[in-house]
Amino acid sequence: MRAALLAAGLATACRPEAPDAGETGGAAGDAAALPNPWADLTDAPWTRALLFAPEEATAFAIDADFALEDTTVPTVLAADDGTWRLFATEMTGSTGITAFRSEDGVDWERVGLVLEPGDWPDGRCGQRLVDTAVLYLDPGYRLVVEGTLDAAGTERVFCSARSEDADDWTPEDVIWTGTERDFGTVSVPEALRLPDGRWLLYYLGDLGGQGGRDAGNAPRIAVSEDGLSFASLVDESILAVNDTDPWPVM
Repeated sequence: MRAALLAAGLATACRPEAPDAGETGGAAGDAAALPNPWADLTDAPWTRALLFAPEEATAFAIDADFALEDTTVPTVLAADDGTWRLFATEMTGSTGITAFRSEDGVDWERVGLVLEPGDWPDGRCGQRLVDTAVLYLDPGYRLVVEGTLDAAGTERVFCSARSEDADDWTPEDVIWTGTERDFGTVSVPEALRLPDGRWLLYYLGDLGGQGGRDAGNAPRIAVSEDGLSFASLVDESILAVNDTDPWPVM
């Protein structure tokens, strides 16, 4: 199986390094001109994970030789030993997270289920695991795992699991349930480590849209000092639903 990894996936997978002097990401400069309730974060220097010239990485072709059939919401992890992992949900009746392994990021081999709902005691991570995000630790890794608490998927939480080698995962605990404005439904996690060591957890809040079209299904941010205990960073969504098309923002 073959695939060309997109820039976004690789940028997510790269372990952050200390920024070089004068090296910042272009997005931070653009954001500085806008009203910014979290200016202390976007004003910080950003480490460049991947950089493309304007004419590059703008068009992609389908790789007809690649298929991870019946899988969705993939997350790529770049392991310290130079190998790769891809975590996904299989749409075949499975309720857990399946791992794939690659030596080069192109050819992938299915490893099997690495996490299931029953790995957490008392059903605290729900009935089905549906998405993941990677936190790169020193040493090791943490997965933020989205779990659905009910069959309809209207109640969701984020749990965590820890690994030293990206293969064997130990469940930890529930790390984020959202705020009142999320109406008990947090989804689509993504994680980013800041130069000062804090973690940002981006997620989709109020997946059911109970707060109304302009409030629900919109990205939020939670922040953590240790990658385990999170608190809401700002009171509003970071991207208004009515600024985008189609709805919802994912």
